[in-house]
Amino acid sequence: MEGPISQPGSYAWKKGLKLSDILTPNLLLPETNIYYAEIERYDPRTLKLQKIIVFKPLEVIEGKYDIDLKPFDKIIFYPKYVFKPIKITGEILNPVKIPYQENMTLSEALSEVKFKYDVT
Repeated sequence: MEGPISQPGSYAWKKGLKLSDILTPNLLLPETNIYYAEIERYDPRTLKLQKIIVFKPLEVIEGKYDIDLKPFDKIIFYPKYVFKPIKITGEILNPVKIPYQENMTLSEALSEVKFKYDVT
């Protein structure tokens, strides 16, 4: 495992090992992107990259997603701001910057703020 996490490095693989077995809440740092990470899956015979599996670390922590790990898998975590953060300002009480998430909708971004006036 590599990236902005508390314990990067190599981990021993064993049959039945799942992502949730090693991705625990104490592994993530405040600067870890909890909405985007990757597993690079390599062919054990040729050691060539077969595919990249994208996942959200937050979903693993919440028990919503898991995957069996294979020998030679490489888990890569990224900083919170891999994508430029979205800055929300204007007629709101709490101007914020929030991490961009792939396929994020406007309503999801605005759910982070409190408006000065009733908008319903």
